[in-house]
Amino acid sequence: MMTPLLRRLGPAGAGMLAALLACVPRAAADGAALQAELLSAAPAVAPFDVDDPAPLAWESPKRPEAKMWSEYSFRVVNQYLDVLDQARDIELFCPKYRALDRARKVETWADVMAGISYWETGWDPRNRTPEGDQGVDDVTKRPVYSEGLLQLSYQDQESNPYCVFDWNKDQLLPETDLHRTILNPYNNLYCGIRIMADLVKANGRIVVARGGYWSTVQAGNIHDRARQIERRVGSLPFCGGRPGSGVNDKMLGVLKKLQTDIKRLQDN
Repeated sequence: MMTPLLRRLGPAGAGMLAALLACVPRAAADGAALQAELLSAAPAVAPFDVDDPAPLAWESPKRPEAKMWSEYSFRVVNQYLDVLDQARDIELFCPKYRALDRARKVETWADVMAGISYWETGWDPRNRTPEGDQGVDDVTKRPVYSEGLLQLSYQDQESNPYCVFDWNKDQLLPETDLHRTILNPYNNLYCGIRIMADLVKANGRIVVARGGYWSTVQAGNIHDRARQIERRVGSLPFCGGRPGSGVNDKMLGVLKKLQTDIKRLQDN
């Protein structure tokens, strides 16, 4: 039986609808294939399995690729956990942290990074933000941009040689192409998590007033969102913090609209 919708669409419209619906599973498959390709291009890290992990902040049916971001983050965090473990303020994020086993500590740190990514980019791996007050990037010889899930710059690789960004290759690709080494979410996470480990080693803290990297965890900065990240991480079932995350799809929609408005103003 033809539905009222199909009657209104007519034969041509119904054919177009069928073609669009046929693309839905293919789009999902293409997304998984792209993530696998990007993962294969990222630094290899020893496997680390977390049994029955709690969903990290960025995981959502609307963002199926984030599950792979989480799994890769677990691997990188595990490799540098002995350094990250030295953060004296980690219990502000996860009150029961010191009593956790290694796997739950790894989850905690991965969610800290997911929280930073939310407030930096709204979990958009293609995000590029001009940093007008930072001058010219030493690598690109162009104005500095913060890019990707953790808002990194090409010049980061000069002081952090483990950041595997290739400007010579990337400049040949479209600005928001995830095949750019800096936008590849796994490359970006690897570099960012290692930067966090270096900062903890130097400062003994996640949140600092100076000597940090991300303004979202810089005390006194207008963009400081450490309290919101603490609430989200603390809501993990094993952390014993206050329930509630401060991160939801409604807030994400507002943030994305704000980012669009800012970009429109910058372009005018």
